[in-house]
Amino acid sequence: MSEPLLEAGAILAGEPSGGGLDTVTARAYTHPVLDDRTVVRLVGATVGPAEDISMEFLGFAPAAAPVPVGHARRQALGFPAWALVHDPANGRHALALVKEMERLARTARSKPGNAKDGYDGLAQRLGAAAPQFLPTFWEQAGRAFVAAENARMAGTCFTEARRAEQVHGLVIDEDRVRDVHLEFAFAGALTAAMLAEYGRGVTGRRDPAEAYELVRTLALRRVAGGLPPHASMAADLARLAKAAGLDAEQQADEVVTQLLTYPAMARSHPSVWKAYRKSLVRLAKRDAAVRFRLLEIFPDPPGWDTDITEQWLELLEAAGTADELTGAGTWDGRSARWLERFLASRGSGYRGVKRNARLLGLVERMIPRLLTEGEVELAPHRYRVELDVLDLCLAGGVPVAIPEGHFRGGLDLDEWARDQLPGRRDLAALAADPRLRPLLKLGVRAAIARLREGSALTSPALPVRTVEQVLAVAGVREVLAEIVREQTSRAAAGTVAGLDVSLSELAALWSPTGMALVPDGFRELTEVDMATVVARTLRAGLPAEFVWPAYEAAASEKKNLRIGESWPEIVLYDDQSAHVVTPGGQVTEHVYRIPPQGDRHARAHYPHTACFSVDGDLVVAWTTEDGSAAYWASRPDDRHEHNWTPHRRGWGVPAQPLPLPGGGLTTGVGPVHAGDVRGPAEIFPLASDGQAFWRCEQEEGAWRWREFDPRTGELGRYSVPAFLAGLAPGEELAAERCQVRPAVPEFAASPLGVRDGQIGWRSATAGGVRVGVGIDGRRVTLTEETLYRVGRTDLDRLSGAVTMPGSAEVLPVTQLDGYPHARTRIWTADGEHLLAEHNEGSSTLPPLAWWHALRTRDEAGSAALRKLDDETAARLLTVDADVTGTTAVNKAVTANLVAHLPAVTDVALRARLAEVISRAVRMRRRLAEIPEHLDTVPEAAPASLSVTDDALDQAWDGLTSGHRVYYGNGSGRHQTLEQVRLVGALLRDGAGRGEIPAVGSAWTGLLAGLGGVALRAAAASTLPADREALAVFLGELAGTPLAGDGPPARLVQLTQPRASASEVEVRRDGERLTVLFPPQQNYHQGRRRWERDAVQVSPDGVFTLPEGVNLRREFPVGGRLTGERLRTFLTLLAERGPAPWRPEAADALTTATGMTRGEAVLLLAGLPGITAWEANFLTAEQRTTLGLSAAHAKVARASLSELTARQRLALLDAAMPADPAGLWSHGPDVTALAEQWIALRGRQIPVPEDLVADFARVVDDSVAAAVLQAIAGPQAGDWLSTDGRSEAEGYWQLMTRADEGTPFAEPYLKAVAVALPWLAYRLRWEDPLRAALPEALRLARARIANPALLVGNGYFDNARTPEVGPALYVHSPHGTYASCHVAPAKLTGADDPALGFVDDETATALRVLLSDWVDVLVSTPEGATGDPRDPRVSAPQVVAEVAERHGLDTDTAAYYLQVLTLPDPTDKAVQGFNGWKLAAVRKAQQALVAAELLVQAKRERAGRPVFLPGGWQATRAPRLPVESWKEQFLIGVGKAQTVAQPLPDLFAAAWARVTAGDVPRYRDLEEKP
Repeated sequence: MSEPLLEAGAILAGEPSGGGLDTVTARAYTHPVLDDRTVVRLVGATVGPAEDISMEFLGFAPAAAPVPVGHARRQALGFPAWALVHDPANGRHALALVKEMERLARTARSKPGNAKDGYDGLAQRLGAAAPQFLPTFWEQAGRAFVAAENARMAGTCFTEARRAEQVHGLVIDEDRVRDVHLEFAFAGALTAAMLAEYGRGVTGRRDPAEAYELVRTLALRRVAGGLPPHASMAADLARLAKAAGLDAEQQADEVVTQLLTYPAMARSHPSVWKAYRKSLVRLAKRDAAVRFRLLEIFPDPPGWDTDITEQWLELLEAAGTADELTGAGTWDGRSARWLERFLASRGSGYRGVKRNARLLGLVERMIPRLLTEGEVELAPHRYRVELDVLDLCLAGGVPVAIPEGHFRGGLDLDEWARDQLPGRRDLAALAADPRLRPLLKLGVRAAIARLREGSALTSPALPVRTVEQVLAVAGVREVLAEIVREQTSRAAAGTVAGLDVSLSELAALWSPTGMALVPDGFRELTEVDMATVVARTLRAGLPAEFVWPAYEAAASEKKNLRIGESWPEIVLYDDQSAHVVTPGGQVTEHVYRIPPQGDRHARAHYPHTACFSVDGDLVVAWTTEDGSAAYWASRPDDRHEHNWTPHRRGWGVPAQPLPLPGGGLTTGVGPVHAGDVRGPAEIFPLASDGQAFWRCEQEEGAWRWREFDPRTGELGRYSVPAFLAGLAPGEELAAERCQVRPAVPEFAASPLGVRDGQIGWRSATAGGVRVGVGIDGRRVTLTEETLYRVGRTDLDRLSGAVTMPGSAEVLPVTQLDGYPHARTRIWTADGEHLLAEHNEGSSTLPPLAWWHALRTRDEAGSAALRKLDDETAARLLTVDADVTGTTAVNKAVTANLVAHLPAVTDVALRARLAEVISRAVRMRRRLAEIPEHLDTVPEAAPASLSVTDDALDQAWDGLTSGHRVYYGNGSGRHQTLEQVRLVGALLRDGAGRGEIPAVGSAWTGLLAGLGGVALRAAAASTLPADREALAVFLGELAGTPLAGDGPPARLVQLTQPRASASEVEVRRDGERLTVLFPPQQNYHQGRRRWERDAVQVSPDGVFTLPEGVNLRREFPVGGRLTGERLRTFLTLLAERGPAPWRPEAADALTTATGMTRGEAVLLLAGLPGITAWEANFLTAEQRTTLGLSAAHAKVARASLSELTARQRLALLDAAMPADPAGLWSHGPDVTALAEQWIALRGRQIPVPEDLVADFARVVDDSVAAAVLQAIAGPQAGDWLSTDGRSEAEGYWQLMTRADEGTPFAEPYLKAVAVALPWLAYRLRWEDPLRAALPEALRLARARIANPALLVGNGYFDNARTPEVGPALYVHSPHGTYASCHVAPAKLTGADDPALGFVDDETATALRVLLSDWVDVLVSTPEGATGDPRDPRVSAPQVVAEVAERHGLDTDTAAYYLQVLTLPDPTDKAVQGFNGWKLAAVRKAQQALVAAELLVQAKRERAGRPVFLPGGWQATRAPRLPVESWKEQFLIGVGKAQTVAQPLPDLFAAAWARVTAGDVPRYRDLEEKP
């Protein structure tokens, strides 16, 4: 019992017994200002003397001798106690920081980031003056975060404490460090890295047995504190146990036994469970308690997608624990509960759940026991369940509980369909369950919608492979048949809109394979009489029969119609103007008076506009760059800053304001009056009976009406208007769908109903039926079954009932939320069929709330429609079969309307009728296709189609610039190869074999270089899955015009002025054939355009463009591998496998072109991973095969990424030998590849690859090689020799273009400014590249003298335009700010003030190039040789002075100068500078430490063990951290840190500073920052 109390911080009576405890003393103090009162502090005896000193500093004096009162956990000396005890000379200075630390400790509770920044600042002061204080300082900071319950930040501080010990080479007090490790381990704030490092270091400082016990205790206490075991825990403890002479396995068993008792063990990484597997199995087999404990653990490993299921279940089986779940053991727990919790843990967080055959096998063995335990809840998540487990349990008779509210949108089949792992079940048991069958039906419909392309009547059918894999399995097929029959059985009695919905959904199965799944259902569709359907539809009525003339006229003037806040008036507005239309038809227009750009109230770049009409005045509000602005139309110059877009309660719930008696209106809060400068914050659904007011509130998910005072906004009781209270027995009010409000006289003839000056609607539910009642007594019902059949469920709100002109029938009206527009639907009077659907607030009809103002558009026309018979409808449908195309069919139908329905004279009504009848014509033609599909024997899917679209995308990644486009969810589809196969067959045979999937056409770009695709497929480094995918793809092309077999073919890229249908179009011109793939929207120079790919064949080789498109570019098909050679290649690949890797080919290519060897290797390997985002984009096996380091590969990848996909493909295509067999016998065609490279980039001067890799660390790696190669040998057309013209585009973007060559632009400016000083520092005197630096500087200066060049980005306040001269170019003011750039040619020099207004990197680059010192830096003394970083070479006289003053030998003196001066004197670097072995470096270091000129320490990323005394400046890579003393000699340019003086001068300057008395040292501690 005492141990938990001690860990909780308790003080216990008695003397301490055992390690880690300390006597607690009561220490009494007095203070002059406290009179005779005494302060008592309870402090451990160990830290008591430090407490006395601390109190003395505060003015307290001891009042009595310390009195022991008990014992507690020993606490290590903290800060400032440690300083007071061990360094009293500086102790008072440490105490001066206490006040600031206490402030930061308070900050740590609410703003931990700010507190950490404050501690960093204090630590920097201590590090430069008294580094011995840093460990205890950081520990004390960590305690503040522990007190604030921020273990993560506390662990960071603890890490800083240990780092300080290493950085400053401090002597470690082992006992204190042990105690503080224990302290932080108890608090759960000991990081894994620190514990592992402590475990490695303690072995050399303590007895092995003591070291093991200490690290073991720390590791266990850390887990007890709530942190999971660190990954190396098992290995670290095993190593220490062996060193202590202990039985490592026995110790591991003891550790595991204790670990299993800690909750944090469940969060262990899989490697921890793997490391302790033997112990776990051993313990579990001999101890039932361990087996039972394993059943209580549900692993939750780190990582968002880490799946430990297989490993964990294997462990349970090996340990015998799985037998406990099947009833073969003695466990008395519920297996059902274990399964529930295990499934919940598998699906927690963002973790994807993969099918697991081992889990399914275990569940199958558990079924006999599960049958005895009652219901099992297998769906812990509301929207996801493991369908295979669910089906397995149902098949075994296990009673499965489905919580209410789960799977409201249906069972999600996506993961089940995509998962190709073994164990998939047919879901037959699930389909047989009456509770789950409806949910499975919803899931099947949703899966089809996501798997198909498009949602239109003529969208392509699902590929055969998808049908076989997803829909043909028993359970899915069974419910699919029911779905199809539900749609087809009612089709003949339906409407045009309802039939359109059904046929559009069934389009996914519109193929022999699809219809074969439910042949009787599709056969039923052939009996549909379209004339009867049309007649029934038009007799029921269409919304187009209504009109509000004033609304329609105003709406026609809007480019992007939106509806503002008002009622009964309606506000129509767009981004230019607003119209206010009254119920009586009066229209007021207001053209906005929004200020132009440059004004602080100017519109934001992406503005949002809102309008609010009150008492005849209109407020116009819009978003600015800094917030909002608004004005009233009556006072447009009086602007105020407030948001007039009230928050709406409930997604998609309509809410209109209500006018108030006497003026103003309400939104459910306070009143709004004309002239107000603050808009309402919220708007609610409102109701009023003319006396009282209600608003509808959402409370805990339920909507309730509540009274409120519209004059004050004060809330009253919950109640409902009298009309809404009239529910029938069994009905439940749908409050948010109801409406009651006074009607204006103009609404007296409302088609929605009005009574006694009121309009109103009551919506309720009664079981599976929705019931709506109008205030005039009209009543409609709509069943959930009907909504389900048209693909809608709880999203549709029954919102009204309308009577059509000349009809007494009342038709239900529903509203459906959606983006960008909600939808309004009208249903047949019986509630069985969808009659019409349109956008809420269209150009012809207002939102439903204003339908009260509608009137009959064409009285005679509506009367004729009410009497329409089937014979007339048949005549309206009569369109010749050869009339095709939307426009032509519509024209023919319109002529029929004029001839056979002359009573309809209104143009708008006739146009809408023509649309409906044209749709019916297309559906009748569609239905006529059914017999042919049913009579066709379905083809089995080719084996090649098992390759998914995702696999193909990965395989050819980087070789084509096209993107696969899905109009839905694209995961796990098989449509690309289906598209390739069908297009190839069409071009070869001239006739189609099925509907071509309307996916994107990324693959067509590969047709111009099939040799490149083949080269990647055969490359030794290509992954097997990619090789298979590419081989299958090439196999589909072989033997078709797509691969050069048959008539001439070409690939074209086209543009068109506007969008067209997202489908594959086939156009014929005699024997010429064109296949046009779906268009894609693209932006070019800020303008939108539509682009599409096409493949054409022409027997005579003469190609013409289809109508309506423009040629962008064309390419021949095939490349270097066509026809018979492609088939030969595929045979060789299948027989021989990948071609052998030939490193000599890379050497030859490097020699021939001047490219880096890394570039050559990647090209010859087929450019693996060229577009991957990972730094290590090649696997270790691939790098080993290619003989390429990760650093060289990264730089090469960055350089080659600058090529377009088409250029990369052309390069690989050139490397394909003319004889495919040569790829295996001789390797790629290096000569042809070199010619192609030189044509693209020219022949370059070779640059050492290591130099390029190092340079890529300090500049954009994509330009590293190009920059060094141009410096080494400038050529016409390269960036160092070519001027361009800069244009400012968008917010910040600068584009610099040249007619020919690569123009000098901002990226090259920054790179060359880094390169010149960087190369000057690191190159030997005699290096040829060094000799090229002065010329490169001259050329760079010539480029920045280009008057058309702009660089840099910045911004400033428009109100304070800077007066800095002509070099600052101001571009496009936005709101209150303007962006700007610099024209380098107009700069007056390196100190031009314009440089202060652009980004630092650009400004620094220009200052470097315009400076005088860079000229001296890049020069080389005549006749000089050797490495100037060796002072024996560049400053021998200074070396002699150092040696003489300090009594050092020449080598040691030279090394001292290097540490004193250089930014990178790492051990490895110095060996290269001086030509030394490591032993020589160590000898010099030891001598300098002995002479007390350097100190020993261990500092992160320093690369050396000795340092100058004094402060230490940590930096981010690639810069190395350095001593504070030498910072003044260094200059940062971009990411590089180098020197700004020639090295001989630099060594002399540093030594002069030392001889002048400014030696490296620790500063005096300043008491104030």
